[in-house]
Amino acid sequence: MPSIQALIQGILSQSQKSGAPTPNVGWQNELWISELFPRYAYLALTGRLFSVVSTGIATPAGAYPLGAAGTPLAAVYNPPGSGVNAILIACSLSNRALGTVTAGTYGYSGGPTAAITAAPSTYLNMLSLQSVGSAIKPFGNVALTGSSALTAIRPFITTGAGTTQSQIGSPCTDEIAGAIIVAPGNVVAVSAAVTGTANTVDTGLVWAELPA
Repeated sequence: MPSIQALIQGILSQSQKSGAPTPNVGWQNELWISELFPRYAYLALTGRLFSVVSTGIATPAGAYPLGAAGTPLAAVYNPPGSGVNAILIACSLSNRALGTVTAGTYGYSGGPTAAITAAPSTYLNMLSLQSVGSAIKPFGNVALTGSSALTAIRPFITTGAGTTQSQIGSPCTDEIAGAIIVAPGNVVAVSAAVTGTANTVDTGLVWAELPA
């Protein structure tokens, strides 16, 4: 298998006319987005893209923004001294079992936090598809023991008005695309301020890691 640099050079050689100047690159020497090098492919190919998934979560009760030591659907904690920033890429929600839910919001909350002592969840490196290479502590449906109370950052979906079946699309994906960054010492969590009966969801959170 060719190295990442060889792959990049191959793409460049095929996408440039003879004598054309070298194309511009980004802060990390990544190629600008193109049909030959799809969005986020560079981050995945260099082993910097990760995900955490939690499945079959009973719709949580009244937890947006997330309180101290709360239980998120998914969260990314960046320990002090990690040496990286966690750049949130996307969050996905999907119904697993349809029940009844109250009107409510799913959203992101976060901020500086005391050290989180809970054991982190299994994550995936999107290149190797193994739980290796991350400096971050991700959590899926795990109580954030020791965490501070968080601040609402932004909502991204509602269950609709009144008691009804869940209105979440299957799946619903919010492409954060780097608009939320988790610096060392901070945590960002996905949670919901809804109550329900017999309603469960699956959640996935994807992030990239670049030097802080």
